[in-house]
Amino acid sequence: MSGGALSVASADAVTISDSLFAANVATKGGAVRVRNDNPGAAAGAVSFVNSSFEGNVAQYGGALLVDAGGAATAAGCFFTRNAARAAGGGVAVGDGGAVVLARTAFSSNGNFSCDDAPAAGGGLAVGMDEFKPYVGCTVRDGRRERERGRGRRGFGGARGPARPD
Repeated sequence: MSGGALSVASADAVTISDSLFAANVATKGGAVRVRNDNPGAAAGAVSFVNSSFEGNVAQYGGALLVDAGGAATAAGCFFTRNAARAAGGGVAVGDGGAVVLARTAFSSNGNFSCDDAPAAGGGLAVGMDEFKPYVGCTVRDGRRERERGRGRRGFGGARGPARPD
């Protein structure tokens, strides 16, 4: 099952604002999964504005999974107490996915119990094709302590490539 609350699988542009995604469960993207099932079409972006993701659970992307040609932007959003067993307690960006984060905060994301970490990225796991820079984001108390540190590698709670210059 993909996207416990919402699964976007097209090249259309969608904007979701002032919303709460809470206590959703799915295998991929606890609250939302964004992908493009039409590889010949240019990817439309899903934009989340001033929204909160709280207490969502998945194998990949506790709150949000963006992969397979999907694109998403989170601006002024909060990712709190989301959990993933494999990657990205808050957000996971899989191969072919693209994400922009602006003025977005991650707090207390981790694995199913939030006592430990998913295999990669307590707050944010980037997999790996394309990643846009962070703009004014905070990653705090992400649960990934065993190998890669907390947050984003070098920041705390997330895993991914070095921030582009």
